[in-house]
Amino acid sequence: MKKKIKEIQDYFIAKMLANDFRVIKMSEYTMNILIDDEYSFYIWLSNQPENRKPYHSQGNYFIELNFTKAQCVKLHSVLRKEIMRFQKEVLLKEKKKKFEQLKKELGYN
Repeated sequence: MKKKIKEIQDYFIAKMLANDFRVIKMSEYTMNILIDDEYSFYIWLSNQPENRKPYHSQGNYFIELNFTKAQCVKLHSVLRKEIMRFQKEVLLKEKKKKFEQLKKELGYN
């Protein structure tokens, strides 16, 4: 049984490192990915790249994936493009909107 579990863990780690997944939801802190259109994982984004790995206490967690530090760094490089896109397209827009709202409330034009 342990051998089979390890095989499954390695399968999902390989899928993540190969960028073979779909991002289905993202926040400032987590990215929810879907592998094989069925298996959901949340990746914790708010820590250093060498700690980038699935967030086990979220949602549909069903198997623990033990990433090495090197795999965490590789995963970060795989996710980096999507993280940067999200920061530019979503977070920056939200911050600009909030900034304009605060300026309006304070009477600055």
